[in-house]
Amino acid sequence: MRSHVQTLEVETGAFRVADDGPRGAPMLGLSNSLGTPLEIWAARPTMRAA
Repeated sequence: MRSHVQTLEVETGAFRVADDGPRGAPMLGLSNSLGTPLEIWAARPTMRAA
């Protein structure tokens, strides 16, 4: 599995964006509150397909 973090710059500011997971898998979008770092997701549990 590959992980890619990049900065997305827009007119009103910049956002750090993480792209994790296998290519071709369904996308699941998660968002943290504005002003909090991506690192809050570091402790996320591993999800497994049933």
